[in-house]
Parts: sequence; C-alpha cells; structure tokens
Amino acid sequence: MRALRLFRFGMGATGAHFGLALAACVLFGGVSGFGSAVLWSQEAALGELAGHDDFLSLIYMVLCDLSLQVGVTVLLGPLFHAAAAFAAFRSSRGKPGSASVGINFALGRYARMFKANALAWLVVLFGLQFVIPGIIYWNQYALVDAEAALGTSKRPLQRSRTLTRGYRRTIFMMALPWFLYSFPAIVVVPQLAGIHPGLLVVHQVVVSFYLFALFAGYGRLYLERTGRHEGDPSPASDSASDEEPPADS
Repeated sequence: MRALRLFRFGMGATGAHFGLALAACVLFGGVSGFGSAVLWSQEAALGELAGHDDFLSLIYMVLCDLSLQVGVTVLLGPLFHAAAAFAAFRSSRGKPGSASVGINFALGRYARMFKANALAWLVVLFGLQFVIPGIIYWNQYALVDAEAALGTSKRPLQRSRTLTRGYRRTIFMMALPWFLYSFPAIVVVPQLAGIHPGLLVVHQVVVSFYLFALFAGYGRLYLERTGRHEGDPSPASDSASDEEPPADS
C-alpha cells in the first residue's frame, strides 16, 4: 500500500534526522502548546465574560485556541515544513542527518515559502471547519510546501494540484489518523488543560512528530512525482552543495 510505504519512509526520515525533527517539533509544537496552555489557564476569566455559561465558555475557548493554532501555522509552518522536506530529500539519497544544515536550510527557505504556506493552510484550516472541503483542499495542497522548499515553481499551489492528481487517495489515507483524531481532540485538549495546562505543550510536541513524519512522507511523494527520488542527474545538481537540495530546472 503506497500510503503505508510513504508514511514508513517519513518515520524513517524523522528518525534519521531526529535532531532536526526535535528542533522543528519543539519549536512548532512547543510554541503552539505553550500558547494553548496560557489560553486555557485563563478559562475562568473567559467564563465570566460568557456569563458563567459553561457551554458558551467552552465554545469561546475552542475558537480562541483555533485562532492561535492558525497564527502559529502561518508564522512557523514554513520552517516546520521546510525541515520535513529537507529530511525527505536527504533520506531519499541515504545521506546522514545534520540538524544544523537542516535548520539553516529551513531558515533560508522561509521567505520563499511564507506566502504559499499561508495561502494553502489558511484555505485548508478554514475548510476543515466544514470537514469535506478541508479534506479536499488538504489533498490538493499537500505538496505545496515540498514544492516551495525543493522546487522553483512560481505557482506552488497550482503545481501541487497538478502533482497530486492520481495520488489524492494516498495523501488522504496518510493523513486519516490526523483527521480522525481532530474530533476527539476537541474533548482531549480541555481535559488535559484541566489536569495541568503544561500537558498541552507535551501534547502538541507529540502531535508535531506525527505531522513531521507525515510531511516527510509527502516530501518523498513530491520527489517521486518529480523524478528526483533517486538523485537529480541534471548538471545543476553536480555543482550544487551536497548538503542542500538542488532546485528544479
């Protein structure tokens, strides 16, 4: 099954680049979890604004938390996804992991990736509020970040829609655990916050490791779709740094 093979690759790439994955997940998940912890620690104050209506207070908290997650995704998503794409590229060539090189790569790609990442994931996250549209957009835009990080297309969203044709079932199956967990997460997060808000940091970092492996798997799919999964024979790659993924021509 292609989805399982790609996800296993993503897990292997995460393990082979554990230092990079740890840095990316602690940054992305840690900031997200810390923000959620601070937010949920103010639940009582927000409850007063909601007139001590427990249900209305919960709705307010969930909406505020969602807004926070969107903000983190827009601001830190390019770094997180670039790190996953780097791990996929290096693992495809059987090269050892290098956290410092991976971090520098992600920082170097931030400006290029920011707009495409923000547009794609704002559409996806908004669509997920209605479930089906979000899943459709996820399947179409799953390779946006890999294209923005590893390629040179000036229209990465359109490029992703092209590259995902015929592979959207695979993309969906790889993300299915995430989709299924998103429903009980609405209950799990408040429960964790009730035990101790700090648990939300641990929760988000753990979830980030799954997402890192997932997007490393998507990175591998991107490399396969562009014919670069076994090395790039173009002249440009001969002169490119062995440490950094070459750009498409």
